[in-house]
Amino acid sequence: VGDANGSIEVWFPVRNEENELKFRPVHKFKPLPEAVTQIYSSPRNRSFLAIDEIGNIHLDYSTTDQTQLEFRKSDFPVQIAAFAPKSNGIILIDTKDNYGFYFLKDEHPEATLQTLFMKDIPNRNLSGNPPAVPTSLNQN
Repeated sequence: VGDANGSIEVWFPVRNEENELKFRPVHKFKPLPEAVTQIYSSPRNRSFLAIDEIGNIHLDYSTTDQTQLEFRKSDFPVQIAAFAPKSNGIILIDTKDNYGFYFLKDEHPEATLQTLFMKDIPNRNLSGNPPAVPTSLNQN
């Protein structure tokens, strides 16, 4: 869920005291600077893109509170985005029909030092390896 303040949360059904499932916010991510206008989910894993109204883009992983990558702000707002079917790429198209394709090598986005070994590491990606590398950019 994204809002007008740029906040991004993931909600899951959680049982309450009456044993009823109710949707509750369970993960909060680094906010975008402006209102969140688009969210695209990966068809393969729990990654998603959050895009704000002026072109800032985050790649987040829904079950670890991790912002995996912050894309460089585009010159024009993004009009559409999509993940490749195997979640190994992302295409972004802005309002001037410029597009960017990004190759993703992020086979295990859920793996962090915190999820593997500890419970009390601050919320950050400690791998040092960015999950996405631009492979081409074509300005029409």
